[in-house]
Amino acid sequence: MAKILLAEDDVSLARIFAKWLSQEGHEVTLVENGQEGLRNLLFSGEPDLLITDVMMPGSDGEELTVAFGMMESSPRILVVTACADQEKLKRIMAEKNVAALLAKPVMRQQLLDQVKSILELG
Repeated sequence: MAKILLAEDDVSLARIFAKWLSQEGHEVTLVENGQEGLRNLLFSGEPDLLITDVMMPGSDGEELTVAFGMMESSPRILVVTACADQEKLKRIMAEKNVAALLAKPVMRQQLLDQVKSILELG
């Protein structure tokens, strides 16, 4: 299945998402902010999919999506957030590799269906 990088500062939620995705056969790496996501990218290579929150301490999801958008192969991105800042969300969704946005709270099947759809589109 897919190699997924999950950037989420809510550790409990990140573990739940990782469990759901792992049960579907995906290899999931957890990071707590955009800075860790970029570091993981440098040392572990590109994932097939980035799932990121928007509001995180340090480098946030917006900075992470911009950095991933500069990559040659541009892995697809799923934004999962409770962010209410519509301007920020518009900027993030305008990035070339952002495939979709899910509003928290997210149900298991909703996350899995969106991941499957994004991965099938390539």
